[in-house]
Amino acid sequence: YRDWRRAHWTRNTRRHILDPEGRPVLDEHGRPSGPVYGPDAIEGVTFTRRRTWVRGTWINEHLPPRPGAVPVYALDPRLARTSQDLG
Repeated sequence: YRDWRRAHWTRNTRRHILDPEGRPVLDEHGRPSGPVYGPDAIEGVTFTRRRTWVRGTWINEHLPPRPGAVPVYALDPRLARTSQDLG
């Protein structure tokens, strides 16, 4: 089934080294300064750890929603534009 992942903050996420303006430091080929994961990653040289904001998103969005979902709203019969008296 499809499911919604809530937005959240992560802790100690590895991120590329950033310049004072908040952009990744680039190497001579225009790529970020170095690997963030793997044997060549060096903390403080190619990556740092910091909190990161993860946006909410649909997981398995191509699947149908979980059955039995509770309706978000219900119509109030007092606000109906049609008459309740049919006879």
